[in-house]
Amino acid sequence: MISLAQRTRYLNIWLGCLPALLAIVAYTVSTEHFNSVRATLSTDDFLGTLGGLLATVTDAETGQRGYLITGRQEYLVPYESALKVVDGQLSQTERRAIAAGVPRSEIERLHQVTTEKISELRRTVDLRRTKGLQPALQEVNTGRGQRYMDE
Repeated sequence: MISLAQRTRYLNIWLGCLPALLAIVAYTVSTEHFNSVRATLSTDDFLGTLGGLLATVTDAETGQRGYLITGRQEYLVPYESALKVVDGQLSQTERRAIAAGVPRSEIERLHQVTTEKISELRRTVDLRRTKGLQPALQEVNTGRGQRYMDE
């Protein structure tokens, strides 16, 4: 049988180890919480840049549409402004997507669709400038640009 003195000694040892065990648990929980907050912020950054990229492409499309309908150069201002920044925004969105853990295949698809949409916008604007409204509208009527935006 264990004597009262031995029990007291075991209890003291256990009580001496308890703060260390609690510190380990607290550190583990804090680390998990920190990682969770960091992942949430990373995802939020990605979604913010993705929204900005979508807004830029939409601005380009709005300018393209106005120019196609009217043939007036001033309608190209949002289109031209968007073209100046879209590559940088796309790169930033891709970096944030990587940080947020977005699968590489989805990042590559985003890049491809954005590039194709911008090419489609350029093509229609160039057709309107060089060949007139009807060839540009034929390109729009293929529906490719809408599919790119939907993706």
